[in-house]
Amino acid sequence: MRALSACQLLDAWEQGKGKSLPERAILLLATVCPEDSPGMLAEINIGARDRRLLRLRERVFGPRLTGLSDCPLCQTTLELAFGVSDVVSEPGDEPDGEMVVRTGGCEVSFRLPNSHDLQALTPGGSLAANRQLLLERCLTSVRFQDGDGNPNGLPGEVADAVVAKMARADSQADVQLDLRCPSCGYQWQAPFDILSYFWSEIDLWAREVIRQVHTLATAYGWSEASVLQMSAYRRRLYVEMIQE
Repeated sequence: MRALSACQLLDAWEQGKGKSLPERAILLLATVCPEDSPGMLAEINIGARDRRLLRLRERVFGPRLTGLSDCPLCQTTLELAFGVSDVVSEPGDEPDGEMVVRTGGCEVSFRLPNSHDLQALTPGGSLAANRQLLLERCLTSVRFQDGDGNPNGLPGEVADAVVAKMARADSQADVQLDLRCPSCGYQWQAPFDILSYFWSEIDLWAREVIRQVHTLATAYGWSEASVLQMSAYRRRLYVEMIQE
C-alpha cells in the first residue's frame, strides 16, 4: 500500500462525489494499490477491504478514532475514543474460496460478500430484503437430499446457518463496539463502519483544505499544487498569520 499525498486524497474526494460508499472504497484503495485493478479490489471480501481501509485511515489521519453514541436506555451521549488496533483483526482468517454448510437436509456452497454485492443492494430498502438479496448473490450451489434446489427456497434455518458461518469467517466485516453507559450502566453493542467513518473524515478534511487553498492563494497568489505540497501544520500557520 502506497502513501497517499494531500493532492491524491483531494482528487479521490472529488471523484467520489455522487458515488456510492462501495464505489468510494474502491476509489480510495485503487489510489494506493495501483498494482490491483478496481475490478480485483471490488471482488475481495468486505473484511479484507475494510482491513485495508483501516490501515489507510491510520496512515492518513493517525491511529486514534473518536465518535459519539447515545445510550439506547437513557439517551445519554457517550464520547468514544479507541484505536485502529482495537477494531482491526489480523489478515489470513478468511477463506479464499467457497465455503460449505450442511444442515437441514441441504448442502449449500457459498462465498463471502464483496463490494459488487453491496453495490447491488437497494438503497433505503428493507433490511430483510437486502439480506435476502445479499445471500442469493453469494450462493454458488444448493443441493437438497432429493436433488438440486432453488436458492430462493432455502429454509430459514439453513439461511441462518449460512449467514452465521459468513459472519464467523469474516468478522472484520461486522465490527461491533462494546459500550457501557456511565449514567445508567446499560451495556450494548454499536456497529462501527470504517468506510462511512473514513469518508466523513475525508469530506471534512477536503473542505477545510480547499478553504485554506483559497485563503493562501488570495493572500499570496500561490497555486493549489504549491499549497498542497506543504504540511498541514505549515498551511495552518500561514492561514493564522493572515487572520491575525
